[in-house]
Amino acid sequence: MAAINRAENVLLNFQTSPQAEEALIIMRDSYNKLGMDDKAADIQRILDANKNRGSYDTYLRAQEFEAAKATAAPKDGAAVK
Repeated sequence: MAAINRAENVLLNFQTSPQAEEALIIMRDSYNKLGMDDKAADIQRILDANKNRGSYDTYLRAQEFEAAKATAAPKDGAAVK
């Protein structure tokens, strides 16, 4: 979870940096290792949508990801972090 949190921090604070794509990859791989296949698939969709795009588009996709995450209801009633 620590790697996911650090990667989210990159996406929130450094969206236009070249490391944004790497942060998404770290998140995807971490979710896969945790068995959170639905979240890993969401991240993969973001990566696929951002192929051959500039960093501003990466920023916009990160904003869409955060908005989707904020509206997603936890399955077990736990708070989303």
